[in-house]
Amino acid sequence: MTSVRGHLAASSMWAFGGFATLAVSSVVVNAVLTRAMSPPAVGVYFLAVSVVTFAATVGRAGMNQSVVRLIARAEAAHGLPAAGVAVRTVLAVAMLTAASASLVLGLFALRPLALTVFDSPRLAQLGLLLGFWCFVEALRLVASEALRGFGRIGAATVLGDAGRQVLFGAAVSVALVATGRLSVALVVACAIAAGAVVLLVALLLLRSTASHRSPETPPAALATLQLSVPMMVTALSALAVTQGDVWLAGIVLSDAHVGIYAATARLILLVVFPLHISNVVLSPVIARLHARGSLKELQHTVRMGATAAALPTLAIVSVLLLFGGPILGLVYGDAYRDGASALRILAGGQLVNALVGSCGQVLLMTGQHKVMMKVTLLAGLLFFPIGALATWRFGLVGLASASALTTAGSNVALWILVRRRLGIWTHGALRDGYRHEVASA
Repeated sequence: MTSVRGHLAASSMWAFGGFATLAVSSVVVNAVLTRAMSPPAVGVYFLAVSVVTFAATVGRAGMNQSVVRLIARAEAAHGLPAAGVAVRTVLAVAMLTAASASLVLGLFALRPLALTVFDSPRLAQLGLLLGFWCFVEALRLVASEALRGFGRIGAATVLGDAGRQVLFGAAVSVALVATGRLSVALVVACAIAAGAVVLLVALLLLRSTASHRSPETPPAALATLQLSVPMMVTALSALAVTQGDVWLAGIVLSDAHVGIYAATARLILLVVFPLHISNVVLSPVIARLHARGSLKELQHTVRMGATAAALPTLAIVSVLLLFGGPILGLVYGDAYRDGASALRILAGGQLVNALVGSCGQVLLMTGQHKVMMKVTLLAGLLFFPIGALATWRFGLVGLASASALTTAGSNVALWILVRRRLGIWTHGALRDGYRHEVASA
């Protein structure tokens, strides 16, 4: 128990620092972009981000999630050398899947998607750039999560989204000073460069970490994909809710309104900040505690994390509810104040997410990923018709309402499923959850 607490304390410090850096740098970079580019150009950029996020999720095929479990399983059974073999297999498979997804996006999929679905010729011109971006982003997250699986929390944090975002901000600043203006293509090029630097450093660190030789047979590529693909489907289904609102905005609304909505939704990063830290810290701990069969300790750990996440989330949501409009105007400019109502609604949906705790992460790290896949897939399928109708009828407010309701509903369902499948609760509590009686899995 003491070692777990020590690991959580150290991991929490790194995760807090990393995500705080990510949140602050994201707000600053987005503020620069909204002032250096017109709202329609900002809308095209955020559509590009959304498309690349979706394609990169396909490209990494869930291996950013499965690599943590594979490392924990291999290390527990055969020691560190076997874990190194598992990581090399994952990276080889990830490189092939990432390259395939990138080629499909850059050469075949983007142009018809941009012209037919989003009616955005400017997006269609970014084909090859978005293909390169997809490849870098797909591999980058697999590499950083592999470092986390080896317990190198500091390296994983610095070389994860936080480090990428800081480098991206620096590249955008240099480009703005050098050229005096920003185009969507130039901003995308800056993002590719930042991600590539982080990926290269992560791979070099993994080469030294996973260089041990092992007599154990490496996991087959097919077996790796069998574990990873359900996690990919889960991630894609979750993206249908978290990124699908931007897609619907691109389909139904103008580029300018896409820019307003997407910039508004980016401020929700502040709301998910505490729970994201909890998920990052707890992922390897959940996998290890479940592998040991320590369900009581697992419940105590995740409920402790949920309590720590819920309190600051409530404070952040309260501020956004009271001062959403002025905050949007201060960060992005007066043109973005129209997103205030949408901001309040989205924040409310994420508050529910924080209150139920790391239920999704528990399912992923305990072999229940197929159950989570079904829930998130259903949520994604329901969101699009509901969201499309709400957006057409009520605009930004309708879109935000559909997104918030789907997010809250799916997370409540996952919370209930954790209780039924594992016999534990994941929500926060003022009492010590470790004392609660826990049913056997």
